Amino acid sequence: MEDTLGLLKSKDAVIVGVGNLGKALMLYQGFEKSGIQIVVAFDNDPKKMGEKIGKIPIMPIEKISNLVRRMNLKIGIITTPADTAQETADLLVEGGCKAIWNFTPTMLKVPDDVM
Repeated sequence: MEDTLGLLKSKDAVIVGVGNLGKALMLYQGFEKSGIQIVVAFDNDPKKMGEKIGKIPIMPIEKISNLVRRMNLKIGIITTPADTAQETADLLVEGGCKAIWNFTPTMLKVPDDVM
């Protein structure tokens, strides 16, 4: 996966789902070794809006596609509940993500040009 992701110009990433796993990944320093940097997070809990985990801001989920597109983010990480994983993947793809790390037990359906 690292070799394939290395082909992407942008290694800035977005994470969707700021529960326990999402927070842990946001704080995980090991991504830096691969050059991946999580730059923004999304969640549907209004209480989390405006918060930051480390330096990473948490935004409302309805802004995913627009902000991912504007920031030219190509890597998405999904840590949502399983029942929202496909909808989340669809929003990431709509915004232009080309690689998705899915930490849910759901098999995602994405276009052929998305890993």
